[in-house]
Amino acid sequence: MATKHERVSNVGIVGMGDMGSAVANNLIRSDMHAVLYNRTHEKCVGFKARLDAQAQPKVEIAGSTEELFVRLRALNRGSKQANSVVWAMLPAGAMDEFILGIRGSAMVGDILIDGANSTYSAAVENYEYLAGVGVHYLDVGFAGGPTDARNRTARLLVGGEEKAYRAVESVFKAVAGKGHYGLVGGPGAGQLIKGITNAAFYAKLAIDAEMYAYMSEICSMTRTLGVNQEETCRLVSEIPHLTYESMKAGADAMLNGKLPDGVPTLKVSEQVKETIEEAMMSGMAMHATESVLDRYDDLSAVAKRFYAAMKHAITGH
Repeated sequence: MATKHERVSNVGIVGMGDMGSAVANNLIRSDMHAVLYNRTHEKCVGFKARLDAQAQPKVEIAGSTEELFVRLRALNRGSKQANSVVWAMLPAGAMDEFILGIRGSAMVGDILIDGANSTYSAAVENYEYLAGVGVHYLDVGFAGGPTDARNRTARLLVGGEEKAYRAVESVFKAVAGKGHYGLVGGPGAGQLIKGITNAAFYAKLAIDAEMYAYMSEICSMTRTLGVNQEETCRLVSEIPHLTYESMKAGADAMLNGKLPDGVPTLKVSEQVKETIEEAMMSGMAMHATESVLDRYDDLSAVAKRFYAAMKHAITGH
């Protein structure tokens, strides 16, 4: 395996959808060579055709996974790279099939980076399966969408063995930019942490959607209040406690021991209760929001302490 000081020169990319194409483009911009493979061959051809003349020689296209590894080994011999590195951006089912299929093509010491949105348990199984043939496996919770991937504003939550991570750290830096990636734990940890953050994100998204739906209804129907839609949206989108400051406050509480002593009592204000009731009567019931508020008491003791610490950091009380 490459040492932690060795820069990777050649990377195979499997899966040339929006995310895989962004990964490939960032690697090429960082002066790495890419060998592309996608079941739909035309996606690879189209990607290469869109590159400028200076970048096109850095790209090769493989017609199969077997050819992918053959081409990588040929490039590695020319650049003295020790092992083949492959980054796969595939749907979960296709990822399982790919891993089963590379057993005869990959060699001992090769490294597979799995950027799919798979489960923690699947990542652990993949790691154990490939470890049986001497192939290193890193699971990556890719926190961000295609635009983040293209602009290198995504965050890469990597799980796996530190030795393998250090060997391909230059790849993560090329894909995400300095400081936007890190080893969060052992095998499966990348997908585990990504799953936790995704669950919170989609729950919050539902609550935010209800908030805007209700405000939209108010703006369009309640003329007597004279609600200004433009000013409402401008100011609401800038309210500190509705932005991602809660994430920073939670991390600060976790890292710096800022949790309150004891278990705080969480209460829903009368203002919030009235808002929920008014929404129900107006036909714009905020069911997701109401469900969360109704279950405050069901939060674990630790969650209540985090809630209190985060609320205090943001609001001062």
